[in-house]
Amino acid sequence: MGMNLLARSVMYLYIWKQYGNQLKRLGFFIITISSIQMIHNEYLGYCSASNSTDWLGYSFVVKWILFGLTSFIVARLHLKVKKEKDLPQGLDHKFDNIRKLKKLKSRGDNILDI
Repeated sequence: MGMNLLARSVMYLYIWKQYGNQLKRLGFFIITISSIQMIHNEYLGYCSASNSTDWLGYSFVVKWILFGLTSFIVARLHLKVKKEKDLPQGLDHKFDNIRKLKKLKSRGDNILDI
């Protein structure tokens, strides 16, 4: 029993460390979309109870605009994180001194300069 709990905890910790940011974004997306859908369904219930259909079409437009905006925000967050992972971290990268040179010289150029 104790080993199963320990193994499960280690597995969950590994998954969280590996995919934590993606899971947070996915959770934000699901909660936001669900909230928008729930609020829209409440409004539809209110409209049917009060027999008012004046703003019914606009509610669908607003709902889909909010869906699109949420999708755009999550996609932007994903691209931002992906770009940050592609860049080398810090000044400890072994080729930083080469990147800072204005002109790269080969061994032959160095021999000709002497």
